[in-house]
Amino acid sequence: MSQCHAYYMTGLYFLNGINQFESQGTCKNLIKHMRVLFRIFCLHSVTTQGAALAQTQYMSPEQFRMINDLLQEEYRNIRPQMLNLIEAFEMDDNILVSAIGNYDGNVYE
Repeated sequence: MSQCHAYYMTGLYFLNGINQFESQGTCKNLIKHMRVLFRIFCLHSVTTQGAALAQTQYMSPEQFRMINDLLQEEYRNIRPQMLNLIEAFEMDDNILVSAIGNYDGNVYE
């Protein structure tokens, strides 16, 4: 249960941060992508940490399938932005153990 509480608190602070950015007039496009990442975090957390929910029959297998379908949809939504999101941290490709990506964002050159 402590892990579930930690995920809940992380999600709560994540959402509060997004709402705070939004109230400050931060770029609407950034807010849109942050909301997608928030949904990915929440859905992924339920699918990976949902054993207690399944054991107590709080959620059915069908509900877990629906959550997984939603997670896959959110992955498709964020995919066009993934390179930009990863490159924003300016991590060296050797650290990421990745051959893809250039410092200028042109992955195909």
